[in-house]
Amino acid sequence: MSRRYFIALGSGRYRHLPEEEQLPCVSSDVRATAALFASFGYELVLPGLGEYDGAEQIRQKLSHWSEDTALTSDDVVVVYFAGHGSVAERDRPAGGAR
Repeated sequence: MSRRYFIALGSGRYRHLPEEEQLPCVSSDVRATAALFASFGYELVLPGLGEYDGAEQIRQKLSHWSEDTALTSDDVVVVYFAGHGSVAERDRPAGGAR
């Protein structure tokens, strides 16, 4: 029998961005989306993931959780992220090369 998991995380505060580019609604977006998926029967796992974690910490926690849970090909895991995906001026190589 398959299991259904929902992982919600987000980052609304960014150290190198001005105040007008911060995302104050991230926490409420994460809570609302988690509640929606819970109503669909998904088990909410890893609450608080990403609140103060860096990318490597998030990867490690996801890896450890998936090993501990012994996921199978029948399981469904939905990961929701609220936040900036990238910041063009900072995340792109000089000259716009990709």
